[in-house]
Amino acid sequence: KQGYNYVEFIPVTEDEEGNIVPNPINIPGRAKQFDLWVWGSDFNYYLEAHLKDHRGMVHTLKLGSLDFVGWKNLRVEIPSYIPQSSDHVPYLETLRLVKLVVWTKPTESVQNCYIYFDQIKVLTDMFIDRFDGDGLASPERVQEIWSEDAEGQNQNQN
Repeated sequence: KQGYNYVEFIPVTEDEEGNIVPNPINIPGRAKQFDLWVWGSDFNYYLEAHLKDHRGMVHTLKLGSLDFVGWKNLRVEIPSYIPQSSDHVPYLETLRLVKLVVWTKPTESVQNCYIYFDQIKVLTDMFIDRFDGDGLASPERVQEIWSEDAEGQNQNQN
């Protein structure tokens, strides 16, 4: 029925029990621009990208209207107010693509519409300031070190 209808495209994966669960796509580096190719069928709809920052806040970026025929590249700049770093080591915090959302305009038909997506891309700055001992700031390395230390203490107590 006509109105502000929407369809969400959510990246998913299968968990251990075989259930489908959301699986946001990590965006490496400091994201500057998000773009993708969209095939529109001349409906008065529009597209949004939802990005989650490291604090858990979801930011909605409007990619534009889908009122065109054929393929078109839609892009949006990632605003500087979306946090992508922390005040403490490790400084760089990644964004995650949570979903794409297609919205209909209230007066537009909602039947026989086809939309295709291709080549989702992100322009990122991958530069990281290096410093003495920066390998110890990696979350994976911290987990490895502290896991080894905890195992050693458990063995000493036995």
